[in-house]
Amino acid sequence: MRASYHLNTEFRPVLLLYVILLMIGALNSKAQELPALHVVAADSLWHYLKPEVKYQFTGDEENAIVNLARYFREKFVERFFYDHRTVEKRFEHYNEIYGNREEHKIRAQDHMDKYAGSTHWILPFEFLDGTNVDVYSFRHLSRQHKMIDIAFQYFYTEKDAKYVTYFTDQIKSLNTALTSGSYE
Repeated sequence: MRASYHLNTEFRPVLLLYVILLMIGALNSKAQELPALHVVAADSLWHYLKPEVKYQFTGDEENAIVNLARYFREKFVERFFYDHRTVEKRFEHYNEIYGNREEHKIRAQDHMDKYAGSTHWILPFEFLDGTNVDVYSFRHLSRQHKMIDIAFQYFYTEKDAKYVTYFTDQIKSLNTALTSGSYE
């Protein structure tokens, strides 16, 4: 015999509203106020941390950013599918399966030959060779879909830092464009 509970129909909307408000309140009480229109600089992250996380880093301000990066790497291992400790092994496995090293190299070089690390994010502007960037090409830049090829080049070239620098320069230029409103 199954128990059956019936609410008076005039109280159902009130109960539903109460549950929704309770859920919103619970979410907002845990939410952090991160800016939506720009990426937070590493040296400003401190201000957005919960007190219990800040406490872990007090007393070692000189190494705070390094320690904070280490903290996030470990939290990402716990909560996401990415594990920084297995990247090289998984990269080897990827190459065994797909064997497309040369294709990644060609795409990475194509992107780097067209756009500077610190590039424009609003049309019109020119490729590095002086020809005009069209809308189709700009969409490819905006999607950043060749950044995976650039990241792969970092590993293919025994961790040549120029690939990381290129990536971070492009992200910085995008963040600057977003902050100043200079983007399509």
